Amino acid sequence: MHPTRRQSSCTWTSTVLGQWLGQRDELNAGRFGPIVWDTFFVFGRVSEWRATPSVLLGSGTPAAGEASKLESGVAKALEPA
Repeated sequence: MHPTRRQSSCTWTSTVLGQWLGQRDELNAGRFGPIVWDTFFVFGRVSEWRATPSVLLGSGTPAAGEASKLESGVAKALEPA
């Protein structure tokens, strides 16, 4: 079975993003390994994607195993300003 162009593009993009995230010291993402996958990051309302997104409210891996951290981060993000 050969991947479609869309599948290979998605896989390539995911790998590049995963490697980029793994190199972000300011997100402490290195703890997830050299390629970040099955991980979530929750950022605040005023976050901006410049060199690295700011205002990290929560993160965890595996995403399914950290549901309480994800819920907590999203709750913080939805708090009134």
